[in-house]
Amino acid sequence: MIDADTLGEGDASRIAINVDILKLRNGGSISSSNGDTTGAGGEVTVNATESISISGALPILVSRFSSIETNTFGQGKAGSINVSAPIVSIDLGAIVQASTTSSGDAGTINLTADSLSLTRGGTILAFTRNAGDGGRLQLSANSISISGNYPIFDTPSRVVANPLDESTGNAGTLVVTASTLDLSDGAEISTSTVGSGIAGALILNVDSLTAQRGSKITSSSTGVAPSANAGSITIEGREEGSATTFLQFANSVLGTDAAGESAGGSITVNAEQVVLTNAQVTTETSEGRGGSINMNAAGSLALSGTTV
Repeated sequence: MIDADTLGEGDASRIAINVDILKLRNGGSISSSNGDTTGAGGEVTVNATESISISGALPILVSRFSSIETNTFGQGKAGSINVSAPIVSIDLGAIVQASTTSSGDAGTINLTADSLSLTRGGTILAFTRNAGDGGRLQLSANSISISGNYPIFDTPSRVVANPLDESTGNAGTLVVTASTLDLSDGAEISTSTVGSGIAGALILNVDSLTAQRGSKITSSSTGVAPSANAGSITIEGREEGSATTFLQFANSVLGTDAAGESAGGSITVNAEQVVLTNAQVTTETSEGRGGSINMNAAGSLALSGTTV
């Protein structure tokens, strides 16, 4: 474990790791946090010239996953996480996480790679459990693959920005930029809120997007406050102002939903070719204003067994 914490008014130290290959196994972790204090958490930066691999949990404590994380438990802001390598893999329940459980805001997560894979419950997570806002989560890669569940707890591989436990803080914005983005076997990309905070926007700037076999791209609100709106979902091309070349959903979900009087988020898709097979594209709300669905297919739109 590599750990930098602050328990007083001073800021936590920065962690900077520059290597060729980094492997975190069996509960190994790199973390920075601040306690119940005004001091800010330290930034965590990991750069590798070849690869970064994070996998597994402690053999004697299967809920203690290998991780890179920053946390705040007080008024100070948590540090940001910056990860960069040609190949990044997060596997078997391992996690990259920025969180807040108090009034301090969570840090941002910036992950850059040529190839990024999340498998068997691998998770990237930004969350708030109190009044602090969740951090922005930004992924950039040539190819991103998310697939499968953690075999012990059956949790999916996922990229998530969400508040927990009826928190009042807002979820952070989630931005994914990639040439190809593939989700399969229950994988999830989502933003949500369960308190009075607002779910963050979900922005996918991708040239090709495939979601299949029970995968989900969603933004939701289960909070009871009218202000707890679901976030919007936008899918378009990698380059600014461009359209996604190919988008396919098969036996998968693209949707927003909101409980109570909260407003549902809108869905906007700009793509050249769209194929929807046994898919669900929905915006739902119980009592509040429903979100719109704007699907612009410049080339072709093919629907089979699909609900829109």
